Amino acid sequence: MKPSSVMEHSTIVHLGNELAAASAEWLAAKVQSGFKESLLSEALLIVPLVEYFATRATSTEWCLTGEWHESGTSLAKAGDVNIDLVAEHEGEKVLLEFKYLKRANDQRLIKDFVKLALPKNASYTRLLLVAHSPSCQHQGESKSALVRSLISAGRKIVFHLAQRDSLPELTSDLNIKHSLTGAEGEHVSRIMSYDSSVADFAVQHIATCPQAEENVSVFSVSRVDK
Repeated sequence: MKPSSVMEHSTIVHLGNELAAASAEWLAAKVQSGFKESLLSEALLIVPLVEYFATRATSTEWCLTGEWHESGTSLAKAGDVNIDLVAEHEGEKVLLEFKYLKRANDQRLIKDFVKLALPKNASYTRLLLVAHSPSCQHQGESKSALVRSLISAGRKIVFHLAQRDSLPELTSDLNIKHSLTGAEGEHVSRIMSYDSSVADFAVQHIATCPQAEENVSVFSVSRVDK
């Protein structure tokens, strides 16, 4: 097995655009064939992503793993940090989380950012793909305040998690504050307890693809080690 290699930023951006397009095209085709929004789900998003890596990404085969957990890097329980899809190719490793939003839920997105930031290997490429149903858009824009702020920033945004009254609170260099509550807050607290350095991470919007009434964006996540 080849040692892990860091993917160039331009390659990450290209991959993000390709994944966004593949997902948006697939969703639009499903709607055209009769799938209503109520029939589409987050779990189905693995289909266009696997098809992309299997048939369109490269002539060389990618090794794909679903529900991946790198148990050797932390004390985390597998159920807390499973990654939806991992793609490996010639020493490159892409960790991919995905969401299909039928309503704005920034807490779920924050949890995925933290999950992606947890593995310590700095060479990993970490992507969150966010697909928006028609009901989670307004005039072609996401109803998620977090998604809109990341897209409009046009740059890498550094986030910091801190414990406040037993639950984590997220701040950023955009001066946006998100309090985490309930099960999502408890989940993020557990992840932070496995490795406190995960409290600092960066997120950058790298791709958006609108297709019919579907809209897909991709965000790159990176660790900020201190």
